[in-house]
Order: sequence, then structure tokens, then C-alpha cells
Amino acid sequence: MKWLRTAFDDHDLRRLRADAAQVPGFEPATGGLLVVSRAGCDLRRGQVDVVWGPADVVDAHLPPRRP
Repeated sequence: MKWLRTAFDDHDLRRLRADAAQVPGFEPATGGLLVVSRAGCDLRRGQVDVVWGPADVVDAHLPPRRP
């Protein structure tokens, strides 16, 4: 998660990949990467599996909508 004023970029992605490799059980070939950034994302499509912004974080905590 990056909650700074600048967009998540290639530098941040390199650091995320290095840090993720330190998580016990994480397999780079099969584990996905999720980016959460307040200031957006400056990556090419397909470099990470999921990109969330502030609204996505808030929406994830709302109760499900009823039909």
C-alpha cells in the first residue's frame, strides 16, 4: 500500500516484488500482486494483477448491496 502524494511507479513495483519475496509462502510465479495507491498508478497494463484506489478501499468495507 502506498499512501503518498506520488503515483505508484516502477521503482515502487521493484520494491514491492522484493518485499513480497520475503513473505513466507509467497510464490512469485503463482502469487498475485495488488497495488493500493492514493495517488494512482504509473505502470503499464499487466505489470500487477489488481490496482485499487481510495474508493475501492472504502467500497470493500461497505455492506453488500441488496438487489
